[in-house]
Amino acid sequence: IQKFDINVLHKTPEGYYQGTVIPTGIGVFKYYAGNGKYVQRLRDVDDVKAATASLNCKPITLQHPNVPVDVNNVKELQVGMTANDASFDGLNNRVTVTITNKDAIDAIDRKEVKAFSMGYKCNVVDNDGVWQGVHHDQQQTDIVYNHLALVTKGRAGDKVNFMVGDSADSADLFDM
Repeated sequence: IQKFDINVLHKTPEGYYQGTVIPTGIGVFKYYAGNGKYVQRLRDVDDVKAATASLNCKPITLQHPNVPVDVNNVKELQVGMTANDASFDGLNNRVTVTITNKDAIDAIDRKEVKAFSMGYKCNVVDNDGVWQGVHHDQQQTDIVYNHLALVTKGRAGDKVNFMVGDSADSADLFDM
C-alpha cells in the first residue's frame, strides 16, 4: 500500500519522485486570446468530472511540448507517468504520479519546476457569466487530457504546486 500526502513528492528507493497530486480542478482560468487580450474560461464541475478518466496513464513531460504527446514522440518527451487511479473529489482531479527521468528529477531538486499543468484538448463555447463571483467569457467542455507537464507556475494557482518530502519519508512509501 502506498502512502502519500497530497501534492508532496517523495523519493522512492530507486531515486524516482512519486506522490498523489492535484493537477487541475474546477474554476475560472485566464487564457491568452491574442492581440494582447485575455479571456476568462470556466471549467465547471460536470466538465472536469467527466474528464477524470482521461487523466489515467498519461505521460508526464518537462514543460509543455509544442505538439500533443503521442506514440510518435512520447519516447523523446516523457519524463514520467500518471497512474491508473485518477479521481475527482467534487472540486479537483487527483492522480498518482511517478517521475523517472534524471533531468526532470534534477529540475525538481533545483526548484526549476514547482507545479503541474495539464495538456488537453477541449471545445470552447461562448458562455458569458459569473461563477462563484468570478466573471467568465467562455466555457471549456468535452475536456480530454493528453499529458501532464511539470512547470514553473501552473495556471490553476497554488493548488497545483507541489513540495518535495524528506528523504526519510521515502521508507514509508511501500508496504513490503
